[in-house]
This record gives sequence, structure tokens and C-alpha cells, in this order.
Amino acid sequence: MIEVRPLREGEALAASEIEKECLSTAWSEGQIRDRSPETVYLLALVDGIPAGILSASLSLYDGELLNIAVLPDLRGRGVAQALLEELYTRMQGLPELFLEVAESNLPAQRLYEKNGFSVVGRRKGFYGGEDALVMRKQIC
Repeated sequence: MIEVRPLREGEALAASEIEKECLSTAWSEGQIRDRSPETVYLLALVDGIPAGILSASLSLYDGELLNIAVLPDLRGRGVAQALLEELYTRMQGLPELFLEVAESNLPAQRLYEKNGFSVVGRRKGFYGGEDALVMRKQIC
């Protein structure tokens, strides 16, 4: 069973450990704990065990997906999809969501395309020499 909820006090270490295992640009425990009020941090649990995280910045005008990570042995179970769906419900009235994804990260691109994102731009060398695709999804 997948449960998605906001990150709770004291769970920044668990979130940073997931990021370290999955992302080359992982946030530290302190960065997660001291995030700005505009940053939403969601934790996904599979059978009560931390399995994935999502962070997004929500402004008055739009949202930006900052990070999404699912532990390798728990991928393919719908964890990332559950995280995205919870984010959509929290965007209440925001018209669009943006993200950057490495050009070589085809599994992530497929997930985003399945969720209605489309490529709207490119950032040259954004990921240490690798280009990032800028993607957008209309929410409402």
C-alpha cells in the first residue's frame, strides 16, 4: 500500500537519505529541514517504509517540481505517480507546473509525458554539461 503525506518534523534525514541514493544533486538534511515556506515536501511510504520523496515550489502563479526520487528497489510500483497526484491536489488553482529533466533520463520523461507534460524548452549544460529539457503541464 502506498501512502503519500507531507514530510513531518524529524523526517528530513529519511528524505535526504532517499535523495542521496537516487539523485546526484541531493539536498542535505539541513536544506530539507530549513526549506522555504513555498516549498512543499511530500513523503511516500510503501507498507509504512519511506520509499520516495517529492519537493516542489508553489508560488502565486505556478508550480515548479524541484525533485522527485524513488528508491531503486521500489520503482515500478506507482510511487512516483502517487507523489505527483498528491502534488496536483495541493496546487489548488495554480494553472501550470514546470520541471527540468536531464535529456538522458528517459524513464522520468516517460512518466512526465504520461502525466500530460510537454517539452517547452531546453537548458544547455544544466546538469553538469548535460542539457535539461524544460517541461510544462497545464493544471487548470
